[in-house]
Amino acid sequence: MKINGNTIKPGMVLQHNGGLWVVTKASHV
Repeated sequence: MKINGNTIKPGMVLQHNGGLWVVTKASHV
């Protein structure tokens, strides 16, 4: 599952490396 950096917002839940992650702070590099 690939996600564009612009679509990541705080509070989103992502599946990554077999775990669930909640985005608390989205940083654009």
